[in-house]
Amino acid sequence: IGASFATVATELSALSIVLIWSSKIGYGISWRKTLDGLARVLVSGTVMGLFVYYLRDLIMLWVLIPISALLYFIVLFIIKGIDSEDRLLLKRILRREPSGNAL
Repeated sequence: IGASFATVATELSALSIVLIWSSKIGYGISWRKTLDGLARVLVSGTVMGLFVYYLRDLIMLWVLIPISALLYFIVLFIIKGIDSEDRLLLKRILRREPSGNAL
């Protein structure tokens, strides 16, 4: 248990340092937009979790998992958790188009 707390504390410290440093060099993040996106993901995840919890004994697991994933993305789409940039990225992935950011 102690090692897990140390790992979490280390990761949070590293994240804090990166966020502070990046904001100082002009690459800061919008906290409002980040928290809004996080809230939408949490709502979708909660809906999916409740769906799995209540149907775990009624539907076989190999059927429940894909249905749950689909439900997650449907809820995320309905509450506008997937924006136009995400849809464009998904289209590029499905069509296997290059993003133009080759290394």
